[in-house]
Amino acid sequence: MDLCASGKCYGKRRSAIVLFGRLPTPGKAKTRLGRSIGNDAAAGIYKDMAEGAIASACRASPNVTFLCSEENDVPEVEKWIRSVTASEEGEEGTQRVKVGCQSQSADLGERLRDALQDAFSGGNFDEVIIAGTDIPNLSPDVFVLGFLRLRSFDVVLGPSDDGGYYMVGVRQNRQANAQMDKFFQGIHWSTRIVYREQVKNAESLNLSVCPHRLLPSLSDIDTFEDAKIWLEKMHKASPSNFFSQNGDGYGGGDDGASDGKTREAKGASGLSFHEQHKRRLVRIYEKLESCVKKVDGEARTDSGERKDMLLMGILRYLTPIKGRRENKAAEDHAVTSTSASHSRRLF
Repeated sequence: MDLCASGKCYGKRRSAIVLFGRLPTPGKAKTRLGRSIGNDAAAGIYKDMAEGAIASACRASPNVTFLCSEENDVPEVEKWIRSVTASEEGEEGTQRVKVGCQSQSADLGERLRDALQDAFSGGNFDEVIIAGTDIPNLSPDVFVLGFLRLRSFDVVLGPSDDGGYYMVGVRQNRQANAQMDKFFQGIHWSTRIVYREQVKNAESLNLSVCPHRLLPSLSDIDTFEDAKIWLEKMHKASPSNFFSQNGDGYGGGDDGASDGKTREAKGASGLSFHEQHKRRLVRIYEKLESCVKKVDGEARTDSGERKDMLLMGILRYLTPIKGRRENKAAEDHAVTSTSASHSRRLF
């Protein structure tokens, strides 16, 4: 199976990604962050993060759905996402993302449950991953790694640095589907015990959970404090910790199915995915840094070269998934062999 067909890190075609997000409107998007840096700045930063998540999801799976928080926003979200996918992939990408609305429950667990049940209801998918759209470092490799882990486990949880999780993946399982109501019950959302409670729920239903260490721990940005923590993490990070041994960015290693030209295929903007994603991360970093300086009066001493190396390194913090899998034995070997390189903490 080719995980990187046409320069994209596609998982199994019966896999799907569902993104939870909202229209990047000032006063509606990232309001907690907006209390400190202003609603316009918060919405702009969220827009960059969400567009990165959308582009990464499209590169990792041919089946992507974006669920916004308000039904009235669906038409505007469709226009926005069409512009994002057109910029990334040209006109052929403008219809690739389905747009819908999250169920209107006030409980996040119920909205997650409803999204999973809807995704599995048609019987079209073997595995579904739901992710947020406020994680700067979310990349195609993170999604693909999640799908690889779902070959061995019923549930994957991408651990976030605040004790929660940035993505949840479930593979088609009669037992899991029948007990989905209980899967998200009793979770104390927005606390430092969310991840542990979710694992406990899964285990109580006899569902196997991918170990914490086998997926990268990432940060989401909800508040001003989250922004400062993420900036400090990036400031302290060593670029050598991020660069892959292959060094060619996304799209497979030296023995992948895609050659260098395919990996560097240009989008409608004339830039490769790697370059677009790098520039987006640069914008997020610089916008957040500027906002922190204005609020706290802090002055950083990063040189331009140091910042550029750092943000290029972020893009390669996971070793690229190999492109060609000849048979199931080779697939199993690949999953095992990548565990060691991916299981370490990234920062």
